[in-house]
Amino acid sequence: MLLSRDIRKFRRLSDEGVTKFLKLKEVYEDDKLKITVCGSTDIGVSFVVQVDGLTVYHAGDNNNWIFPDEMDAREMKMMEGCFLATLRDMKVLFGTFDLVMFPIDPRLGNEMGRGAMQFLQAFPTRVFVPMHFGLSYSAAAGFSNTMAAFDCIYLPAHHTGEVLVDRLS
Repeated sequence: MLLSRDIRKFRRLSDEGVTKFLKLKEVYEDDKLKITVCGSTDIGVSFVVQVDGLTVYHAGDNNNWIFPDEMDAREMKMMEGCFLATLRDMKVLFGTFDLVMFPIDPRLGNEMGRGAMQFLQAFPTRVFVPMHFGLSYSAAAGFSNTMAAFDCIYLPAHHTGEVLVDRLS
């Protein structure tokens, strides 16, 4: 099991069963896969996993977390700058993604897809899977029209426990 180093530091998790605790910008590689630890604008890190010729991005909590009702203009500008900096850091290492799992969070109101669109403008992506939307399946699915402009397969879940790979076949 590979985990972000902050889990060990803040959660006091035992090392039992953990292969390695990874830190920001660290790369783990074995004979099957390569994992690059990337930044996040919130708790933890994000990961790029390269396996079987595929490049997969799991954003974790990396997003342009703009809450217009809770932030002033300066805070929103700082958040956007931090998010775009994480994308610039990734752009040095990666050009395209086969699969991206990224937050589409309805709590952000009209800004819920801002980070996703900025990500897709920076990185052509074959399949985009929204996450971080809780049980608001309709909000995630409702974002399909916006995502169509990015020439990727948009694959939102419609219910708990759904196996999304089945829908790609």
